[in-house]
Amino acid sequence: MAHAFSSDLKEQDRDSGEQTASPSARNLQGSGVRALPAWGVTAATIPTIEASLEEGLKILDAHFSRHPYLLGGRPSLADFGFMAPFFAHLSRDPHLSAVMKAHGPRVYRWTERMNLAGFVDGGFPDVAPEYFPDDQIPDTLVTFLRYLFADHGPGMVGLLGSYNAWVDAHPDLPPGTVIESNPDLASGFMTGGHPAFGRYEFELRGVRIQRIEFLDAVYHFQRVLDVIADLEGDARRRFDALMEQTGGSDLLGMRPARRLAHEHYRLRLP
Repeated sequence: MAHAFSSDLKEQDRDSGEQTASPSARNLQGSGVRALPAWGVTAATIPTIEASLEEGLKILDAHFSRHPYLLGGRPSLADFGFMAPFFAHLSRDPHLSAVMKAHGPRVYRWTERMNLAGFVDGGFPDVAPEYFPDDQIPDTLVTFLRYLFADHGPGMVGLLGSYNAWVDAHPDLPPGTVIESNPDLASGFMTGGHPAFGRYEFELRGVRIQRIEFLDAVYHFQRVLDVIADLEGDARRRFDALMEQTGGSDLLGMRPARRLAHEHYRLRLP
């Protein structure tokens, strides 16, 4: 727990000198199965969620069988972005790291490679430390993008729809309004930059899932849209063609009804 969530989850016992779990850590440790429905994990959804994860690992494993990193022979922003879920939430977990090794062993190896600065993997002796030439996107990544938009796109669509409905229902909120966690949903620890805001629904492979709405995902989606908006000329045409090919056009055509700003680990309305 301390390794995964930093030293602020530990407290020093003043009498014994021993380190104990802080209130935040105890909330996490005590939540157990009771907290999982907040993330949409129930007996009815677990088989579908696990099947999606296993397929995603297999698809990405095929990419890493040919390339050490997502965009070639050196890490990119894409690699660092994917390290957040794959390293923090999968490879450090005893059970899920076993799932990674069973269904995506090269994905697990990639997380190790990403944590070793300057490491040259002997499995790719002939790969130069360079990105793919001319911004090429290999077929292995095209397949992975299709998977992402098919299985993870609906959740983002549902989240944006829920956020936009809230904005429409509160048109008079002034600039500077801080988005706080709903105390009935926050479970005592989801605060700050991850406000537990409400609930939304979406379908994954025909299975209905309801989960807590964390608005930091809307903010990060907004950042992606800002990058896309800066593309011009051939770069924009190639990007639009890739989105059409992989099923991402509809999602990336959506917009938050009101922008979000991120300051001092807080989300607010600008």
